[in-house]
Amino acid sequence: MSTYKILSLDGGGSWAILQAMALNDIYKNEVTGVAKCTDVLADFDLVVTNSGGSLVLAAILSRDNMQEVIDLFKNKTVRDKIFSKLSFWEKSFASHITNLKKLGPRYKTSRKIDGIRNVLGEFADTRLTDINEKKGITKPQYMVMTFDYDRNKATYFRSTRIDNKPNEVTLAQAVHASSNAPINYFDKPAEFMYQGKTRRYWDGAIGGNNNPCLVAVIEALALGYKSEDIKVLSIGTGNNLLPMNYFNTDPVDTYSFLKQDEKEQSLLNDIAKQASTILNEPPDVASYMAHVALGGNGNTGNTPKIVRMNALISPELKNGKWTLPVGFDPEIFKQLIALDMDAVENKEVELIEYLGNKWLNDGVKNQAIRANSDLECEIGFGKYSEAKNAW
Repeated sequence: MSTYKILSLDGGGSWAILQAMALNDIYKNEVTGVAKCTDVLADFDLVVTNSGGSLVLAAILSRDNMQEVIDLFKNKTVRDKIFSKLSFWEKSFASHITNLKKLGPRYKTSRKIDGIRNVLGEFADTRLTDINEKKGITKPQYMVMTFDYDRNKATYFRSTRIDNKPNEVTLAQAVHASSNAPINYFDKPAEFMYQGKTRRYWDGAIGGNNNPCLVAVIEALALGYKSEDIKVLSIGTGNNLLPMNYFNTDPVDTYSFLKQDEKEQSLLNDIAKQASTILNEPPDVASYMAHVALGGNGNTGNTPKIVRMNALISPELKNGKWTLPVGFDPEIFKQLIALDMDAVENKEVELIEYLGNKWLNDGVKNQAIRANSDLECEIGFGKYSEAKNAW
């Protein structure tokens, strides 16, 4: 069999602009400096996405070039249509109380689908099985991650036909379901008619698939492709990686915010931690599991079986002390580690774009498939340029 190429896009709300920036950099025309969306899609046999990554895919399908995709994420009007804030009267009494502790929903689910449709235009109500025909391309196939709220099961919307019958779900519906993060973000599950019934969905991260690269690898293996013939490009949406400040016994560093302190245990803190866990450990471990599933092992320096690209907001260890990456503004670093997934203000997206430009020019670390206790890469690529060259 020929090489089976997979593009895997993590969830991460507005931070998914980093994925669009990376894809544009990888596939850009040498003359114009901009990549055509059809050129990006043509390089893959399967695209698997979750949440913010699903928005990137939908934007690629509905736009002509990657600069247009980047501009969508930079457009505050577009962001406000998708992240439509709950009014005072739309919040329940319980929400008002929990919001004081930075818990509880902030956005209206029912208005999100209208925002997505508005962004996707004529592609919005196109069934997944008909997307390529409408786009005028023959590949790739698509898998969009979500979580069935009523059945308590991870669910995948596929573009492939089953028994020669089309999948009824539309592109807008798939993105709506995939991007509906609960608890601290949207007030209700995404809801629409599917297969003759009203279905409700949460973000695919609830099923452990915020980084869907492992799902993609298993899908390829199930289709009969050999591990040595599968090639995966997995792109994240940025991540914090800070050393622990255990009991404040570590050496004093230049800036206290370069380490994270232990948090006080309480019910409210536990709820907040549980709500954010879906964006942390499951996505991080997925890359290593996919690496092993394709025949890799845990040896230091082992050739990675997938190419992982993800910007890390992380300090560097020099002479026993944690320091800022070279040339990184300390105030911007501090703001970035505090920035949530739902970055909707212009200044917040500008911060993410700043991080992206640093990352693309090796000014910050690239996420390893496995790192050591000093946060140095053991398996994978510690720099974006290395990952790009490997792809």
